[in-house]
Amino acid sequence: MPKNRVKARKVEARSIPDTETPRKIVYLLGAGATQADIDLKDDTIRILMQNIREGIVKEIDRRKMRNLAKVKNELFQEELDVEQLISLYESTGISEHESIAKDLKLLFIEEIQKRINKLRY
Repeated sequence: MPKNRVKARKVEARSIPDTETPRKIVYLLGAGATQADIDLKDDTIRILMQNIREGIVKEIDRRKMRNLAKVKNELFQEELDVEQLISLYESTGISEHESIAKDLKLLFIEEIQKRINKLRY
């Protein structure tokens, strides 16, 4: 068998006995599916990346965060993924970039939490 091939193995299904404790199953959905679920409760709450970016830019301006002024223009790019931008700045090993990453991460988390908290009644 060639080195790069993975050998498949047969897996047999088993039934769960009635005496076994039921398991909790968590489904991780993409942002689009999560947004659709949120729309059922409140269609004014937006958690998609473009909306999160807009919220972060507003917070940068509101808090007058000078160290993030350099990345503010990047946040307007439609194809930008904020999480990737944070990872990029974290990985440079430059203290100024690490500070930018730390502040961006904080704003990103706060923005998502602010939106999710609106769903609580």
